[in-house]
Amino acid sequence: MNKTAVTARVAERSGVPADVCADVIDALEAVLQEELAAKGAGVLSAFAAILKGLAANRTR
Repeated sequence: MNKTAVTARVAERSGVPADVCADVIDALEAVLQEELAAKGAGVLSAFAAILKGLAANRTR
């Protein structure tokens, strides 16, 4: 699935306009890249921490 398809699906499921979803996905991509780069060898643990944080925010 490419980024355009992901954006369309997120927009459809969330009811948020696609252009807003695209901005959020771009920001998320940048944050993930920064976090993964900062963790170096611990990429899997960094990814797990990011997912845990996203899941915690979703339940609020």
